[in-house]
Amino acid sequence: MAALSTFDITSANFKQVYLIHAHKFDQGLPVAFCLLPNKRGKTYFELFERLKEQASSM
Repeated sequence: MAALSTFDITSANFKQVYLIHAHKFDQGLPVAFCLLPNKRGKTYFELFERLKEQASSM
């Protein structure tokens, strides 16, 4: 899995676009696109907690 964050393409309502890719069959597949309001550690923690909750229900 890989993650990429970018600030240059984010709209005025958000501070960061955070992308998560999984690797399968030698390809990177986008699995999550996250629009974040800030760049704080607490925000990343909450993001991954929610992603784990969603993953456990799949």
